[in-house]
Amino acid sequence: MDDNTFDLFTQSPLLRADDGSDNDDSKSAELQAINHIRDILDPSMLPALATHNFQSPVFLGYGSADEKVSVNLGQSMVDFLQKRLDMDVTWKAYGGFGHWCKVPDEIHDIVQFFEGEGWCAVLKR
Repeated sequence: MDDNTFDLFTQSPLLRADDGSDNDDSKSAELQAINHIRDILDPSMLPALATHNFQSPVFLGYGSADEKVSVNLGQSMVDFLQKRLDMDVTWKAYGGFGHWCKVPDEIHDIVQFFEGEGWCAVLKR
């Protein structure tokens, strides 16, 4: 994949770190991020946001050989969620794997993640 691909998380003026430029400082980073996505998808903008939705921990598994979405974009997503939205993100890149879930490794890691967050696994063999 071309590393010069547009990176939504670093190139969008709405999502850049606060630098006093085009950001609307009266709106939270969370609200700016959601409204940026809503602007792309074309529903109406949200006037306010309940930030409790951003307190859920996130697991992102990524194939390092993904030809559809560069692993660099995945890492940019992690950086954005952690630094701009102050979210708890667990990141794992799976060497040599592509766009889909790496079975059984990634599934095992997802179950471990849920168990570590206090969720119990539904099925165990």
